[in-house]
Amino acid sequence: MNLNKFPPVLLDDAYLYCNLAETEQLDAGLISNLFSTEDVSTLPIFSAKERPVFRLFDLSILEILRTKGLDKHPVILSHLLDLEEGDIPEWHGGIAIEVANKSGIIKANHFKCDLLIGRSFEVPGPSRECSALVLFNLLSEHASHPFYLHGRTGYELFQSYLASGVSGVVLSPDQFHEEPGGEVFRFPLAGGASLRLLVKGGAPEAIDIRSRCLQDSQAFLRTSHSDGLWSNAKEPLQSSKLLPHLKQYLQLARLSPRDFASNTCFAPGNPAAKSFHCELPIIQGAMANISISPPFAEEVFRAGALPCMALAGLGPQQAEQLLSDTTQLGIPYGAGIVSVSESDEALEQIVNTLEKHRPELVVLAAPQLDHVQRLLKTDLNLAVHAPNAAMLRVLFDMGVRTFIIEGEEAGGHVSRLGSLSAWQEVLSEIRDQRIEKQVHLILAGGIASHFATELISKLLNFYELDEGLKVSLQMGSAYMATSEALELTPLPESYQQLLFELDETVVT
Repeated sequence: MNLNKFPPVLLDDAYLYCNLAETEQLDAGLISNLFSTEDVSTLPIFSAKERPVFRLFDLSILEILRTKGLDKHPVILSHLLDLEEGDIPEWHGGIAIEVANKSGIIKANHFKCDLLIGRSFEVPGPSRECSALVLFNLLSEHASHPFYLHGRTGYELFQSYLASGVSGVVLSPDQFHEEPGGEVFRFPLAGGASLRLLVKGGAPEAIDIRSRCLQDSQAFLRTSHSDGLWSNAKEPLQSSKLLPHLKQYLQLARLSPRDFASNTCFAPGNPAAKSFHCELPIIQGAMANISISPPFAEEVFRAGALPCMALAGLGPQQAEQLLSDTTQLGIPYGAGIVSVSESDEALEQIVNTLEKHRPELVVLAAPQLDHVQRLLKTDLNLAVHAPNAAMLRVLFDMGVRTFIIEGEEAGGHVSRLGSLSAWQEVLSEIRDQRIEKQVHLILAGGIASHFATELISKLLNFYELDEGLKVSLQMGSAYMATSEALELTPLPESYQQLLFELDETVVT
């Protein structure tokens, strides 16, 4: 395997073919998508200095590229290809296999290739239901080859990746454009994959697109790309406007340390843990119909974390009894509310119960701003879900100081952003506004292993927020995987078994 065949930064410009002139002096590869053998005939003649990379959606394209003398250039085999033993030939230019979930990684390990590329759902185009964070966890644990990641990767995250063993990244130009340009919709593809597209016309246009996709998903894959639905970018990454960004990534690829070992931000007894009177800065996420067991809460606390009782779906008397029983344990605990599901009258009853029992933390999910205002009139310790930087600004101005930044990987009422995308937004906002000593962040969604916590520690370090900012972690699914959850909560064994067996999960 020869990783040098692939530049450390690949540009996925979402155009069929781009002029590579401005990248000739740069150590970056520009991906061209080839959907069929006919696409090869329209390729330009490349100069000796150019570094094209071909992403293939049809394996028969390999032989056509070879006959045209293009086998000196690296290729990426799309995760949509169903690879079998013997499908991958010797390729002088180097071969990368794109993967999008655990089974894809395990399968790719058996092939001879130079590189794996984890493609997350955070970039438009074909994907599965794994974010960049989930793929980072999976690749770090299971990959037998070097790997890149393809998601929304800012400078600080890129450095964190490099310091965590990631070999490079694929960049899309969308991350440099603040205007969303439309709403992202999923459209079904064969084999359980989906096509995430930016739809400017909202649901009405999405209905028409879905009909076209269902008629012939393979043909629509190409036309959606050529029609610009994979990208909202107005110019490619090698344009004069975005070239300074690209040069910064390339400089980081050369200079950023690979052996950097940051101190953990989640050590026992740190300021974030002390603020909740727990050993560890970890919160067990409130899970409706699951975390309603005081004995389970006691086990969570004994293991070092702050248990959180779920009040969603409970009547006033049930909520009162649950908090009363938990308070009698004499341990700190939290209580979670789903704001959008509570009427004003119901909220008043909940507030009275909370003020009576005074949990260590009150978590407000899917927040309605009038409910936030009502809770801020109490002296309860309030944590509010803020899925992005804009919501954090609004809530901060209202007086909220503890925020749960939860990505799409989490369960329940979640963001439309992946966790790493949401965390980068919020960390940039906190640094820019210099409010790190005024707030407490609780990060949630896809935190499944020590690989994730170590990556987060490095991310905070590269943002220079590892000392001044209190940060905790919230986990839910990890607790559902425990024997205590089966013994002490209403969690069905069949549900837990699905957690162990399934390759992906989807928020419905």
